[in-house]
Amino acid sequence: MNKAHYFFTVLISVGVLLAGCATFVNPLTGRQESVLLGTPYEVALGRQMQAEIARTYPPDPSPETQARAQRILQQLAPHADRQDISYECTVVKNNTVNAFVVPGGFIYVHSALLEQANDDELCAVIAHEIGHVVARHGIKKLQANLGFSLLMNIVLGAESAEKTRQILGVCFSLVSLGYSRQDEFAADELAIKYTRAAGYNPEGLASFFEKLRLKYGDVSSFEAWASDHPPLKQRIERIRQLSARG
Repeated sequence: MNKAHYFFTVLISVGVLLAGCATFVNPLTGRQESVLLGTPYEVALGRQMQAEIARTYPPDPSPETQARAQRILQQLAPHADRQDISYECTVVKNNTVNAFVVPGGFIYVHSALLEQANDDELCAVIAHEIGHVVARHGIKKLQANLGFSLLMNIVLGAESAEKTRQILGVCFSLVSLGYSRQDEFAADELAIKYTRAAGYNPEGLASFFEKLRLKYGDVSSFEAWASDHPPLKQRIERIRQLSARG
């Protein structure tokens, strides 16, 4: 590579990096934080992950089920501290009690979860996933584990189709396995805020976790992603304390 080509490549890389960077205010701490992938790139990555997820997780065919989730999402979304994206929620046909979100605001709720949750609880679960998006937990995790360059190669279509699918599979595994204890506590706290603002019971997340705890024990399928997750009992107590503050 000659010097002119080298410097041109460096300039392009720096330009993409600067265009992608985003600074935001953490709604819980009030502090400014930054991520390398700004909103357009985050949404573009999420769209690609969405296409891959559809191959494995077919949407639930029930119009009533989808409408229930959409109704609650529409009530929640205006209260999110992040309004630079359009949140989407899809109910997927799956017999495990779970929910997850990928960067860009694409929320997925398993049909088995809807069967066990009342509207207050479903609202709180969706609000919890919105909390992860607001705090950029997913994109931070992907940046830390995969790096900026690899993610940008996927967003810009610089990889082969086969390698893109492999990397998107890794992306999905990382975000679907959940987050750190600190991230989960933050999403719980934001869920209380958004659930209350939408007119639902702010203790919905606690009552849902209590159902899981009674059925599966303190470590449920909803909590078994990572060893550093806070136990359900601890989360329930914390949610109830925060909810009582009003």
